[in-house]
Amino acid sequence: MSRYFFDIHAGSLSDWDGEGREAPDVNAAIAHAQYVLEVVIGEITRRGGSQRAIISIRDIGGLSIATVLVPNADAQRRAEPKATQ
Repeated sequence: MSRYFFDIHAGSLSDWDGEGREAPDVNAAIAHAQYVLEVVIGEITRRGGSQRAIISIRDIGGLSIATVLVPNADAQRRAEPKATQ
């Protein structure tokens, strides 16, 4: 298992993950980030904010390995997170 770090950026707020989470591979890390992004977008929507948010996934060495985002989120009612590697 490898440790991955999930940095969340939503609007003017950023949360840098200093703890990380173990996952069997990068695909599992991306799936976790997609789930977290859905939760974040739900909370932002509940508070009446913009649905723009991304999660950057880093490995233990600090290298960015993927970014999960909601494309065109303001135009969608329920956005599906997408990942780029």
